[in-house]
Amino acid sequence: MKTFLACGMMVIGLIWAGHGTAAAELRNHQFKISNRSGLYITEIRVSEGNSKRWKSDILGQDALGDDESVSIDFEYAPGTCVRSLKIVYGDRDESSRNNGKYDVFEKVDLCRLRTLTIGVDDTASKTVPSWEFESR
Repeated sequence: MKTFLACGMMVIGLIWAGHGTAAAELRNHQFKISNRSGLYITEIRVSEGNSKRWKSDILGQDALGDDESVSIDFEYAPGTCVRSLKIVYGDRDESSRNNGKYDVFEKVDLCRLRTLTIGVDDTASKTVPSWEFESR
């Protein structure tokens, strides 16, 4: 996990081969995911639009502990900003990286997203998102 925190930045190449977009048209946007849930985030996955075809885990073998954040570079082609995010929770122990709890957030404009903070609603014992977007 120290390597993960030292790097502090992950890159998502989320351009689908079917779009036929030339590399010169790609754009880059950076956003942050902060974990304030009291849980470990073991996976962050992205899919196109509302598709449930999840791409590779952005975190890889690392986990995002409570009170930790990660900056993510999002490489995209024009018109491909709206995606779904899947946040998977688990334990720090490798044997239980996925405890069956996850959140799916649909129709997220990743090109405008500045920060997604995953918090917790103690009264309802559930995770809650807090979004900060750039205005356009």
